[in-house]
Amino acid sequence: MIGTQTSFKQYFYGRHSDFFEQAPTLAENRPYFNNLGGTTSGYGQLLPNIGDVEAFQTPTSFLIDWSYAEHETYGIAEVFFNYDGRLGPTGVAGTDSYSLAGTLCDAWNHKGIFATGYKK
Repeated sequence: MIGTQTSFKQYFYGRHSDFFEQAPTLAENRPYFNNLGGTTSGYGQLLPNIGDVEAFQTPTSFLIDWSYAEHETYGIAEVFFNYDGRLGPTGVAGTDSYSLAGTLCDAWNHKGIFATGYKK
C-alpha cells in the first residue's frame, strides 16, 4: 500500500496523522481564527479539512512556536492557507512579496490580525 500512496499521504498517515487531526482544534483557539470570522469565514470552513488528506488545502502553512506553554504538544501557533498580504495604509491588503512577508512576520510576532483584540 505504501508504494501506491503519494509522498504526502505517506507522510500524513505514516508519521504525523495526530498532528494533522489536532491542528484544526488548536487553530480554532488562536486569535486569527476569530479575527477572520470563526466558523462562518471561508478560513473557518476550510480548517477542518486539515485532518482529511483528500481535502487538504494547498498551500497550507503551519507556524510552529514552542515558546508558549499551550503549544507544547504540537507547537502549532497558527495555521493559514492562501493568505493576503499585510494591510496597507488604505486598508487594502498588499499582494507584493514584502506585504506577504509582513503577514508572516505578524503571525510570528502575534500582531495585527494574529493578535488578541485586533480591530479592522
